[in-house]
Amino acid sequence: MENINWNNQKYDWKWWDKSDGNIGTCSLDTETTLIVPGEVPEYILGMAYNGKCVYLIKKQDIVSFFKLNNKDRIFYANAAFDLFVLEKMNAINLIDEVEKGHKRVVDLLLL
Repeated sequence: MENINWNNQKYDWKWWDKSDGNIGTCSLDTETTLIVPGEVPEYILGMAYNGKCVYLIKKQDIVSFFKLNNKDRIFYANAAFDLFVLEKMNAINLIDEVEKGHKRVVDLLLL
């Protein structure tokens, strides 16, 4: 594991892989290609933090990440954006995540 130093604190980080399995309740953010109005951008990199470690999630691992992390709550800032990006990657099914009431999605976006 490596460390990220921010605001006088050290945070462990690593590349997520299948051997990490379910990381539990976490926050998640996606980084994407340039945003073009009316289009869903391409996923480049994801970051998840569970209070213990920051996991960087490669494009080729995001589907596996959601298969193994399919029960715990995930906190987002601007969830709609991230969910559309993740659906485009076939990592999630938007209807399952939101409309069927799984209560996994928590949006922290403050207007």
